[in-house]
Amino acid sequence: MFEIQATLAGLLSQYLSVTELIGYSSDEYQSASPESFIGEIKRTGKVLYAA
Repeated sequence: MFEIQATLAGLLSQYLSVTELIGYSSDEYQSASPESFIGEIKRTGKVLYAA
């Protein structure tokens, strides 16, 4: 997982200097309320990597 995050960070730093990778466990993702930050990602975001 760290290698994937490091690769993405390296690539994104070339294009989006304001991007920050934040990791969440699958339990945190599954139990996130719709009002939370993760809930917002689930509702509007795009999955880049699924384990």
